Amino acid sequence: MVAATFLPFVGFPLYDGLQVGSQPPPQATGNLLQGYDARWVVATLIVLGVAAAGNLAGYGHRVTAAGSLMASAAALVLALLEGSDSGWRVLPGNWGAAGIPDAPTDVTLGAGYHVFLVGAVVALAASLIMVAAVLSRPRLRAEAPTPASIP
Repeated sequence: MVAATFLPFVGFPLYDGLQVGSQPPPQATGNLLQGYDARWVVATLIVLGVAAAGNLAGYGHRVTAAGSLMASAAALVLALLEGSDSGWRVLPGNWGAAGIPDAPTDVTLGAGYHVFLVGAVVALAASLIMVAAVLSRPRLRAEAPTPASIP
């Protein structure tokens, strides 16, 4: 999912660009780190990474599994939100803002969208497996010493 933030998330033709003969117009791209929701994407990825690392290191399996589940669900919602309007919120600069007259009209979703969406689905499935493993694990409880067991 981290790699998907750098891949081209959207592509759009630059009709003001240099065209030679009957060639199609050059394509401009934008990635998730250029969009309006970049800070939410980065925060979600950081929480997901810290929760996964904490779980692998053995710290608080219940907390890290719950954090991983929430972060992966947020990543999936972000992927669906960014793709729901064909990536308009990811356009660089002010082109994604409403009412911009020079905004590109043929915005297409790129490889970054698909990689991020698949990564979010895989992260959600993995976090559900983590939660199921934590919930199925018996909880160890310390036995209180009885007066007869104390010498």
